[in-house]
Amino acid sequence: MTEKWKELLKAPQGQRKVFILLAVLGIALVLLSGNGTAGSKSKSETTTARDYDAYVADLEGRLQKTVASMDGVGTCKVMITLEKSDENVYATNSESKRDADSGSSKEDYVLYDQDSGESPLLLSAYLPNVQGVAVVCTGGDDPAVREKITTTVASLFGIPTNRISVSKLKGE
Repeated sequence: MTEKWKELLKAPQGQRKVFILLAVLGIALVLLSGNGTAGSKSKSETTTARDYDAYVADLEGRLQKTVASMDGVGTCKVMITLEKSDENVYATNSESKRDADSGSSKEDYVLYDQDSGESPLLLSAYLPNVQGVAVVCTGGDDPAVREKITTTVASLFGIPTNRISVSKLKGE
């Protein structure tokens, strides 16, 4: 058997075949040894970014329709900024031990089985809060219109009026 391998390695075509075979085996081992977390993590991050953008776009669209329907506003554009990304709260198991001299505590996440493996148990998911709003509209130079828009935005998003900017739309 070793004689056949030696002959195969000496021939130029044999060396090429062995190299290709080793390359294919190496690739197969890399693919089989990976558990797929790197690919799914980046996919999850991409999905989260897309969800975040969709959330902001939805808020902006709804606010734009609301403001545009107000008397004296006219054409308007809206931009919303958020404080931070969403926040997830996961279930935990807490364990505390007390000795006469010292104490210790341990906290672990509660896991449950999913098709793709174990995942932490999600208790609550909070959407990000609105940090600031800019409204640019045709009637933005009228103080009464500015006051109506500012009051409406403050009450809708629960933010102080100093985080709301209302301006006149350029060229209108």
